[in-house]
Amino acid sequence: MTVAVLTGPVPWLILGGATILFLIVDLRFFARGREPEFREGLIWSVGWLVVSLLAALVLLVLDSAEDAVTYTTVYFIERSLSLDNLFVFLLLFSYFGVPAEHRARLLFWGIVAALVLRGLAILGGVALLEQFHFVVYILGVLLLFLAYRILKGVDDNVDPDKNFIVKLVRRIFPVTGEFH
Repeated sequence: MTVAVLTGPVPWLILGGATILFLIVDLRFFARGREPEFREGLIWSVGWLVVSLLAALVLLVLDSAEDAVTYTTVYFIERSLSLDNLFVFLLLFSYFGVPAEHRARLLFWGIVAALVLRGLAILGGVALLEQFHFVVYILGVLLLFLAYRILKGVDDNVDPDKNFIVKLVRRIFPVTGEFH
């Protein structure tokens, strides 16, 4: 049985508000400019897991068992796939020599940026695919190219100052080479 509570803009507003609240909590209490201990990271991870399971419980009560199971399945798939994002962030941290005490805050903002960019990419990709079917082949070639670059690996003696993207960002934005 579907309850009318889960229709219209209200659930999206609640989801958006809860997401912003959880991001503020994470930024305020976890990403505090120091390297978190393993135990603290584990507690936070379990805490977020409990929050997600509570969301599944809300779906179970207000909507259906099928939607709750679907949500939980997608959550665990996304959780396992997010490990590759974490790996990319760790590679970037080591590439740019980011000190351990700055990593939690930088990871937070990196995740926020990744969420926004992922949403924009999905919306833009869907719009492109609806208009131009051949874009599927272009995206396929891009994926093959990225897979090749990953398999090829990265040179250990990389200088960020010689990176094209870093140079471009420094031209557009006031960027310093020091950590603050």
